[in-house]
Amino acid sequence: MNVVKLSPNWTLQIVKVIFALLVAYILSAITALGFESASVIIIPLVLMISLFNIMQLKFLHCYKAGVNYSRGLGKRYINADEIKSISFKRYGIITEFKIVTLAEQSHRFINWHITAEQKTGIKNLYAAKYVGCDNNNTQSCNA
Repeated sequence: MNVVKLSPNWTLQIVKVIFALLVAYILSAITALGFESASVIIIPLVLMISLFNIMQLKFLHCYKAGVNYSRGLGKRYINADEIKSISFKRYGIITEFKIVTLAEQSHRFINWHITAEQKTGIKNLYAAKYVGCDNNNTQSCNA
């Protein structure tokens, strides 16, 4: 496997939008303006924030040479030689994919759906660099 392409965690995105709408509804219900007037301001604002969050989910690809991802309008790259450690932690519907570089910069990716097969694929991409990796749900591979 030369590349591992991760897909967005749509369940997490739907939960975020529902939570945002619930908060908007509660805020508009407790305001003196009434639901109709407050919803004209609050609900579009909450939906815009949710839309900007979803727009950041363009791609996250792990190659043998490094990790290529998008944040907002720009593309970014982490060279494989700069990676100090990678880890996966599961919190309910969220799987945190964390990369720490040699410069001690931490990159966290939480908006992505990562299967066990993809975790193994990512581990195998960097297998020559990392020793002592396991396939547990919490996986940390150090150089």
